[in-house]
Amino acid sequence: MLNNQEYITSKLEEILYEILPISAKRLKNLVAVITGILVSKSVIISEISQKLKDNYTDAIEQSKIKRIYRFFSTSTIRPDYLYYCFIEEIIKNM
Repeated sequence: MLNNQEYITSKLEEILYEILPISAKRLKNLVAVITGILVSKSVIISEISQKLKDNYTDAIEQSKIKRIYRFFSTSTIRPDYLYYCFIEEIIKNM
């Protein structure tokens, strides 16, 4: 088992795909943001974008920052709904 960013990202995407009813593009962005937060140990968007591997996007650093900012500013991503999906899955497995 590899323990690199690509492996972790793909496994996380598989898990979240089963739990969250969001589009594939938003799911990919969510996984990238989660991975970036974990790797950078920060919630500052510029630090998250610096730690993301180039397979997230071929864009320059400023484009990554804009992409992450747009992800957070989208009204269709509702944290309360995402939390509900996680909680529902946890309760099912208990």
